[in-house]
Amino acid sequence: MFISPTFKMVIKCSKCGKYVPFNIDLFRAKSSSCLKCSCGHDVLSYELRNGELHFEIDCVVCEKKHKYRYKVKELVEKPLKVVNCPFSGIEIAFAGKHNNVDGIIKRYESDFEEFLISLGFMYKSRLGRV
Repeated sequence: MFISPTFKMVIKCSKCGKYVPFNIDLFRAKSSSCLKCSCGHDVLSYELRNGELHFEIDCVVCEKKHKYRYKVKELVEKPLKVVNCPFSGIEIAFAGKHNNVDGIIKRYESDFEEFLISLGFMYKSRLGRV
């Protein structure tokens, strides 16, 4: 069985509100990396230490930076990992296999569009991804 050393992570930017996708390569994660949205805002920093991936995510919900750490095996073997704001419990990021992450983002965008339309807004998503 082949286990890919990469996984996808999508974070909603707390500055512009876009879903920002990143492909994380574990072979390159030994040095600290900071990733930005196309608007220039830092949304994610990460580093691999002692078999764990340490993340710092800028939270779209409470506007604080949250630190997380996950075992590498948990991220590459599980189809989807949902990352929640520790204060509100709301999902702020998704990590996992590419098609699983893409699927949940499409569902969130569709649900949000339906919600706005039900409130009477004339809204058509432009797929708020970078």
